[in-house]
Amino acid sequence: MPYLVGKRDYSATAYGWAIGDTESFVKLMAHAETRQILGAHLVGPHAAILLQPLVNAMRFGETIDQLAHDTFYIHPALTEVVEQALLEIAPPAAQ
Repeated sequence: MPYLVGKRDYSATAYGWAIGDTESFVKLMAHAETRQILGAHLVGPHAAILLQPLVNAMRFGETIDQLAHDTFYIHPALTEVVEQALLEIAPPAAQ
């Protein structure tokens, strides 16, 4: 099965940096053709909360592109780590 992987460390976000987290991360896997989320690994504080939008996207058939570009992510907040992992595999379209 063709798949994409996006991974982002908590420390790559303003909030992760502020809390001094150097070990936690988000890793997403999506089908390369359908763009559906196949699974996710979230290791670190608040993982259950960060996982919820991904579970909803999987349940309701939202693509990684929709989740990356049609959702508003608060800054600075830890949810940015999910957004950044998504943008790794669903970058904005060239203008």
